[in-house]
Amino acid sequence: MARDDERGSSDPAAERERARALEKNRRSQGGKLILVLSITVLLMLFAVQNSESTRLSFLWFEFQPPLIWVIVVVGLAGALVGYLVGRPNREYRRRARDAGERGTDR
Repeated sequence: MARDDERGSSDPAAERERARALEKNRRSQGGKLILVLSITVLLMLFAVQNSESTRLSFLWFEFQPPLIWVIVVVGLAGALVGYLVGRPNREYRRRARDAGERGTDR
């Protein structure tokens, strides 16, 4: 038996509710995008204003890169760590996929 959302619901109230949920999701994603872009612009402005060279020491290495590159590299490293920490592990993704194929929410 096909579900309502696969064959299209004829219930106007269900259609309105589905449209509201889609619009709320779009607004949420738009808000996140604006936040990420704002943080990126602020980070770039900070980096440009701090473009003088700085001395860095790490383990037995010592070098003097422009501060802008230090800020960019650290920002990218932070984004990578945030992505990896926030990403669900393989087992969770497999269970979610399997539950979706069965048509159940667990």
